[in-house]
Order: sequence, then structure tokens, then C-alpha cells
Amino acid sequence: MRASTSTLEKWDNRTYNVNLRHTFNDKGAELTFDADYSTFDNPANQNSNNFFFNNENTEVATPNLLRSNSFSGVTIKAAKVDLTQPLKGGINLEAGLKTSIVETDNAVEWRRNRGNDFVVDSNLTNQFLYQENIYAAYVNANKQFKGFSVQAGLRAEQTVSDGMSVTLDKQVKRDYLSLFPSISVSHQMGENHGFSYSYSRRVDRPSYQDLNPFTFFLDQYTFGRGNPFLRPQFTNAFSMNYSFKQSFVVTASYSKTDDAMTDLLEQNDQDRTTYQTRANFAQFDNWSLNVSTPVKFTEWWTARVNASGYINHFQSKIASGEVDKQQLSYNAYMSHSFTLSKSLRAELSGWYNSPSVYGIFEPEAQYAVDAGLFQSLWNGKGNLKLNMSDIFFTNSFRVKVQQDNVNARIAGNWESRRVNLSFTYKFGNAEMKPERQRRTATEDEKNRVKNN
Repeated sequence: MRASTSTLEKWDNRTYNVNLRHTFNDKGAELTFDADYSTFDNPANQNSNNFFFNNENTEVATPNLLRSNSFSGVTIKAAKVDLTQPLKGGINLEAGLKTSIVETDNAVEWRRNRGNDFVVDSNLTNQFLYQENIYAAYVNANKQFKGFSVQAGLRAEQTVSDGMSVTLDKQVKRDYLSLFPSISVSHQMGENHGFSYSYSRRVDRPSYQDLNPFTFFLDQYTFGRGNPFLRPQFTNAFSMNYSFKQSFVVTASYSKTDDAMTDLLEQNDQDRTTYQTRANFAQFDNWSLNVSTPVKFTEWWTARVNASGYINHFQSKIASGEVDKQQLSYNAYMSHSFTLSKSLRAELSGWYNSPSVYGIFEPEAQYAVDAGLFQSLWNGKGNLKLNMSDIFFTNSFRVKVQQDNVNARIAGNWESRRVNLSFTYKFGNAEMKPERQRRTATEDEKNRVKNN
């Protein structure tokens, strides 16, 4: 079989923001308000062509030709108010409220070739509507003691969602309250040794496209499909950190994720089709140890080294059987900086990721080397940068899957070796006050919009 798939799509994103800030006094008391309105429109057309040949390169069956017109629209409305209030005793209090309303409308019409015409395939055509309202409140306090810093907070979120497959007349409703506590403690021992300890609970929600049950083809035997029953994942994370002279840093951490969202391959042995979707695994445990330090070889040659070792352990029952995968993995990164003159600098960096496991997928090792030159011009007002990524063209991926009735090998390459030349010049007053940094009301929700 020979298959080809082409997709033509357009993305249109617009965001409107209103921000107000009021400062009560010179002690840091402040009230801020943000209101956002964002829209994402994604019309697309896809052609999937499948041709069948024998070993003599003779066509032996009627081609299977598919065409689709689809539209995905996301509307996000959100508002938040945040208060910062210093209290007596050196306590700094932060509190806030936020509400977000998200509506998505996804429609796709698939047509299959029948003679000289393309006829609508009702088994693939669908419309999916989704609405999600989140109401949140938080309070956070921090205080400096003698040699200690303590922070504690609590966030509450009420989530109400409704997903409706109009064509299939299937509805998924959810209404739940979640609490997210956090606490961290840090302290110094002498001038050189620093320690910190933290715990937090967080939520990661599915992208809006992952909830969309539509089918997207690679070929007639391989396709992707969303999952309207996908649930958010909740993670409890613990971390301990040690630093020496604020440069050599060691971090040990553990996290436990319930309902972990991960990719899953499902195979139908009867029609020999395989599709990829997102699913919830019962539990994902991660242990990790990270070491980071600078290295100074000479006055003109410095480096930064980062190395990590970690264990991923996935456990869950799935439709085709049971998953219980665990592996010790590691990765390393090193960057070198060479000062060639007062205005010329060179960099050389490389990274390596060992084989690992993620859900049912077992990625093989990956590595790459990058290099660059940086020339400062006109007393720093101008900068000329030349860099090359993945010099040896090694950044490809190889993944194997061997789970119950699925035995697959997946390989892919992309244009990872690139040469970039850029020039920047600073105009105007270099002493001008920079724009204050802040998070808009729809920032979290916009991060859940992605391409199909």
C-alpha cells in the first residue's frame, strides 16, 4: 500500500486584555485586576489517499480516497483579581479570585470517494461542543524568620464541564471541587550552604483538542482520535534542594500522579487498524536526582554541567490488558562558553537522553550538538548571532511499543539541523523602565489550545 496525507489549515488567534493596578501605600499593598477575551479559529482541509499494489507494482484494488473539511473554534473569557497585603510581624499575604469560561465548537465532515464523486461518510462526520467553567480562589502567605523562609498556600477550584457529541448524541458532564495546598521551607547554614524543602499538589487538564473525539488519518490503517472521557491528572510533588555557594545545586524529588494523561495505541486485530489517543493511567510515579554546577577551566573558558537520573513507573489497566513499566534513565547537558575577545564569544553545547519509558512507549536514546558565535557591535547596541543546531544531524527519534497485542516500531526525523543568522539593534533610551511582568487572566487556558 502507498499512502499520502496532506493537510491545509489556518490559525487565527485574537486576544483582548484590560488590566488595572492600584497601589494603596509604599509598603507594598496592591490590588490588580485582569479581564481577557481570546478567540482561536482553525479551519482545515485534509486529503488522505491510499493506493494498493502487489509485488509487481500493479494496482490490485480500488483506491481509498478521503476528503475532509473541519473547523475548530475556541472562545475563552476570564477575569481575575489579586491582592497583595503586607501584615504585621513580617508576613506578606496574597489572595485572589478567578473565573474562566471556555467554549469550543468542533465540526468535521468526511467524504469518501465513490466512483466520480465524494460522498459524506456518516460514520466519521461529527460535531463536538464543549463548555468548561472554572471558579477559583487562593490565599498564600510567606514570612522570613531568622535564617528561615516559610511559604504556605491553598487554592480551591470548582470545575463544571459539559462535552456533547452532537452527531453521536453522547454527553459527558463533570462537576467537582479540588483543593491544592502548597508549602515550602528554606534556610541557610552558614554563608555557603542552603537547603529547601517543598510540597505541592497541582492539576494538569487536557487540551481542548484532546477531548475532541474526531478521527484524523495518517492512512486508512493508522489514525488519531480524541477522547471526550479524558480526565485531568493530579500530582502530589515533594522536593529537597541543596546548594553550595549558590552555584553547585543538588535536587532530589518524588512525584505521584493519579489519572496520568498519556498517549495510548489501540489495535483492532480484525481490520488491522491502529489508532493513537490520549488516556488516563491509574498511577505514574517519578523519582529523580539532579546535579547542576558551573565549571571554570580558564579565564576565557567556562562551562555549565547538568546531569539527571530518574525512574519512571507506570501502572494501569487498559482496554487490551495491563501496564506495569518501570525504567531507570538519565540525561546530561553541557554548555561551553569561550570569550575570544571583548566583543566576540563562542558557544558549544551538547545533550544526551538515555532510553526511557513513558506509558506504553519506550523511546531510544537521543543526542545532539549545537554551536554558535556572538558578536557585540557598537558598544552593545548591536548584536550579530550565528548558530547551528544539531550539527551532526543526530536528533531523530526511535520508539518501540510492545504491549499485549500491539508490537510497533516508530521512527521519525525532522529538519533539526538548521543554521540561523540574526541581527538585533537597540533603539532609544537604554535606561527606560521595562514593562512590568504579569500573567494575564487567560494564560493557563490558552496553553491548552494546540494543533491537531
